[in-house]
Amino acid sequence: MVCAFASKGREDSSRRDQKLLMLIQDLLKRSGAGETEDRRYLCILFAISLSLTYLHYLWIDLPNAGIRWEAHQSIIGHTAESPYRYRILVPWLAEAVGRYAHWLTDLDPQRGVSAGYSIILCLVLFAGLSLFQGYLRCWFERREALLGTLFVAAMLPLTFIHYYFQPTSSLEFVSFTLGMWLIVARRPGWFLALMAVSTLNRETSLLLVVIFMICHVGRMRARPLLGWLSLYGASWLMIYGSLRWAFGMAKHVNQDRADALTYRLMENLTTWDSYFAIGVFFGIGWWLAYQDGTKKPLLLRRALWFVPIFFAVYLICSNIHEVRYLLELCPIIVPLALMSLFGEGRTWVESPVVEHHRPKPAISEAEAVSSQAYLFFHR
Repeated sequence: MVCAFASKGREDSSRRDQKLLMLIQDLLKRSGAGETEDRRYLCILFAISLSLTYLHYLWIDLPNAGIRWEAHQSIIGHTAESPYRYRILVPWLAEAVGRYAHWLTDLDPQRGVSAGYSIILCLVLFAGLSLFQGYLRCWFERREALLGTLFVAAMLPLTFIHYYFQPTSSLEFVSFTLGMWLIVARRPGWFLALMAVSTLNRETSLLLVVIFMICHVGRMRARPLLGWLSLYGASWLMIYGSLRWAFGMAKHVNQDRADALTYRLMENLTTWDSYFAIGVFFGIGWWLAYQDGTKKPLLLRRALWFVPIFFAVYLICSNIHEVRYLLELCPIIVPLALMSLFGEGRTWVESPVVEHHRPKPAISEAEAVSSQAYLFFHR
């Protein structure tokens, strides 16, 4: 009888060890599946970036090759009007690629620079979509985040209309996505570095400071908030002022118009194309972003205050039917719209990157195995 009891105990122990081994294998398999899924998503986003770059080449680069080359030369030669003369980051990178291609293969400089712009656009689109996918993962599961990223990717062809040479716009999407991510993650120091690089791309990087202020008023103590805002503002003034000092005080493109301060506003308000383009860009996302407000994170709801400021600036300074400007609003509108779609029965954490909702590092799998094993042996 004792032998039978001992034999049964060994069988139970062996069965328990087998179950634990299966549990560990299942957890490791899930981890590998998640990493594989992420890699596949990146492949999808890169393929989309290549397709969009090819569309841009067919719609913009090829038909406007001559005038694009002239615009590029005017920036490199510091003869362009303001504000284009000071948007140097992408043109200088394209010039470097063109010169390297000419040195390496004796390629015509114009073709080399054109290839440089295409390469930069593809890499920037891929970086922007990948960053946006990671940003949405602060709140959403992988496939939900991918849906939001594909929504943005589907709108990107609309940003290729009504212009012939605006290489800064796609990089603005990267800047504002990364900026919102740093705000959510509470990384004001890295935000300063982003401000410095973004100002070399476009002077509208100053709007990042406005978003930072809106998101932190009442959530950060007044003294550190004023300190960071002063530092950001000073860095913007120093960099942009240095660009104007180094390359000369160019006149603005609309400076000679008698109605320079009002004609953009009147044109935007009286042209049906402006309203249609704005409505089409986010579509129902505009409405979804403002639904169920109190259930969504306060930080994102605060960021919505930037939307009327955005329109006030661009209605006066730009043609709003050039919807590439709306890329700056994607990190605000899209997550809020997704929360309305997937929010039933869910509670959204305020700063998920800082708290618990950020994807755990690989070591957490060991912790998961330990906790599951503990529950298995102590149930």
